[in-house]
Amino acid sequence: MKVLVVLVVTAPRSSVDMSFKPPQASAVIVAAAAMMMHQKNISCIIALDNGKVTGILTETDLLEKTVVNEKDTRKIKVADIMSSPVKTLTSDSSVLEASEFMQAQNIKRLPLMEDEKLVGIVTQTDLTRVITSYGMWRDITEIMSRDVSTIQKNASVAKAAEVMALQQISSLIVMDGDLIAGVLTERDLLKRVVALNKNPHNIKTEKIMSSPVISIPSNYSIFSASKTMENMNIRRLVVIKDEKICGIVTQTDIFRAVKDKIQKEEETILNFMNESKIGFYMTDINHVTTYVNPALINLLEVPDEQELINKEFLHERFWVNPEERALVFKDFGKEFINS
Repeated sequence: MKVLVVLVVTAPRSSVDMSFKPPQASAVIVAAAAMMMHQKNISCIIALDNGKVTGILTETDLLEKTVVNEKDTRKIKVADIMSSPVKTLTSDSSVLEASEFMQAQNIKRLPLMEDEKLVGIVTQTDLTRVITSYGMWRDITEIMSRDVSTIQKNASVAKAAEVMALQQISSLIVMDGDLIAGVLTERDLLKRVVALNKNPHNIKTEKIMSSPVISIPSNYSIFSASKTMENMNIRRLVVIKDEKICGIVTQTDIFRAVKDKIQKEEETILNFMNESKIGFYMTDINHVTTYVNPALINLLEVPDEQELINKEFLHERFWVNPEERALVFKDFGKEFINS
């Protein structure tokens, strides 16, 4: 009997900052939350109430609900602006499942639950780091955004925030006439305006922008662009051709491109296994069956896949001597788990 073993890789967990302990998290003023995010260099805070996730406060929430709406962050609480309810997944979800869910829900941070308790958070950065290890050698021009949003350096931060909120983008290229002066991001607004409780109408964009702008040539591969972002701890790159801006690529662009590539490859492999005369199956790390192909169903002489799916792989009833199963499966899958 020829059988291929495939283990499901679970999504990586980022550590969860528990500095706001339940049930006080949502009652903390926004200014304090913003300062904590700035000091700890994190992009979100999870609000808990008696151990249950009640909301999530992100950089986008701070931009759209405080800066744009001109709220005094010392007078409003996290509960007033946090996103709620919170989308979550179980901690045993695969990387691809988490990627698809985040893209479908248009979110960049996903709390992971285990027995109804928060055990971690996976971000778009985490998933991008994992899935780009598969390699992406296409040119960056194939996935970059060509419609680059810009603002002049002497515009107010309030105006810049309004543009970002209306266009639902996380950054603007700051210009000095026709020259690139810097880039303004949600993180810049958090660190240099919201956390310090400054009035965005009284600050010029050039005072809080990040500079210089990190750029790459248009013939860069997607993989190289992703590595550049990871090494420099940034989320976007300006693409230059003939010394002019031709586009901008973000972590989200790369995330979607690599996920789509992996999904297409998975579909190709699945079609191959479905049509193969060799028995194929997939299990999770607990040896619970997640997939069997028609050839294996016929080999095991069961009526359909439901006899095997979500059950312990090769149950004792399939063995002439059930004791042999324990010996065969003693070290089963360890090489996959430890690799």
